[in-house]
Amino acid sequence: ADGNGSADPGTVEDKRIIVRIPPNTSLTEAAELLGKNNIITDKTTFIDLMRNLKVRAGYFLFTGSPSVQEVKKIITGKPMPPEEAEAELANKA
Repeated sequence: ADGNGSADPGTVEDKRIIVRIPPNTSLTEAAELLGKNNIITDKTTFIDLMRNLKVRAGYFLFTGSPSVQEVKKIITGKPMPPEEAEAELANKA
């Protein structure tokens, strides 16, 4: 090790997780889904943050360990094109 605390290559930094949020998903269901995929650790904080926002349906790409603010930005933004998400998911299989 070089003593600067750097992690091994291939750790959290390049972890890519695609989560599909189905249409008409409630905020609580979205929090459950994100929690199950280890995107968020605190569902209550997430729900409070998202309280007045609409959860969008679609495929969303999360990389590394995003903060709750980053997760909010991602899932209120534009989802990935389904074919792109499905191609990436197929590559992992």
